[in-house]
Amino acid sequence: MERNIKELLIILKDELRKSKVFHRKRWGLCALMSKLNSNDKINDSEYIELHNYIYYNMPFYKYHWGWEPGVKAGRLEWLTEEINKL
Repeated sequence: MERNIKELLIILKDELRKSKVFHRKRWGLCALMSKLNSNDKINDSEYIELHNYIYYNMPFYKYHWGWEPGVKAGRLEWLTEEINKL
């Protein structure tokens, strides 16, 4: 059974919140989604759906990809806003 985008955003947010490698390796949300997919926490079609949602909805601020590299706070805030919208 496929999960909806809100459920996928919640999974991503939870993974981001507990990730210890995020700061150390300067990972972004795309790398985190790949990790979720390779660890079978989301399937291939969910990965594509989540990736497309983030790509078409993420903010474009100072950094062309939306957030400061290696900093969780802005990503967590945005994910919370998106989850609340849905």
